[in-house]
Amino acid sequence: MDNFKTLQEHSEESSNTLSEMVEQAINQPLLEMAKLNLKDDGKSEFPSNAYRIWVQGDGSAHKPPHLHISSTSEDFEIKVYITTGKLWQVIRCGKRKRTDKFTDVLSKLQDWFKKPTLMPGRTGTNYDAALNEYEACNS
Repeated sequence: MDNFKTLQEHSEESSNTLSEMVEQAINQPLLEMAKLNLKDDGKSEFPSNAYRIWVQGDGSAHKPPHLHISSTSEDFEIKVYITTGKLWQVIRCGKRKRTDKFTDVLSKLQDWFKKPTLMPGRTGTNYDAALNEYEACNS
């Protein structure tokens, strides 16, 4: 038992606060589990090396089904309604203007929704996978 550190000892060695460590431990595995484009390659509208599309369990059962899309190259993050494919909220505009409507991303999302999902263990379209993941994370 001498090799184990207490939570206090571990948090003192870390640059993160205890609440940040707890939040990271809780949220990160869930976000990775629900990453919808994890297996998408360069032929996809949203290759996983350039975009991240995910749903998260954040107690949003009272919110309409939505997903997050972020771009590594443009540094934006948006929320999009799954059922309509319309922009809900701009979290971070990155290299774009705050007033940008992200119509190019939303158009690509409509095409991507129609394609078969590449998520491991899932069948159906990307739309089906997004809705199913949202419901599983927020029920």
